[in-house]
Amino acid sequence: MKKIIAVLIILSIFLLSSVVSAFSWSDFFFSPTSCTDTDSSQDGFQISELTTAGSVTYNNIIKYDSCETPTKIREYYCSGGIRYNTIDNLFDSSDGTCPSSTPYCLDLSNGDKCVRCLINSNCASGQTCSNNQCVST
Repeated sequence: MKKIIAVLIILSIFLLSSVVSAFSWSDFFFSPTSCTDTDSSQDGFQISELTTAGSVTYNNIIKYDSCETPTKIREYYCSGGIRYNTIDNLFDSSDGTCPSSTPYCLDLSNGDKCVRCLINSNCASGQTCSNNQCVST
């Protein structure tokens, strides 16, 4: 009888640990709320919002799409009511993150955005970078 009880306790602990490992600790401390995404997609900076990054709110925590590097954006998005993130390469035009005319990500105090250039070498020959725009010299 003691062996049966011991086996049942071990099986119960194993099953409980399996269930717990399927969830994150935040699932136990927060009541899950809906996940909302201001740009409604996995595209970081869409053409309609070049001046400010999108954001995702999940469990009352807001995460903003942001520059990971000058050529990569960390994009937060919702899927199945859960917040996820990915890094988009700005020079991969297939993901639609920044339009090809504004391929660089610029960190700003009021939100990140897509810009045409960061330094003179980002512009074509005979142009310089002025206020993040390529202008003829």
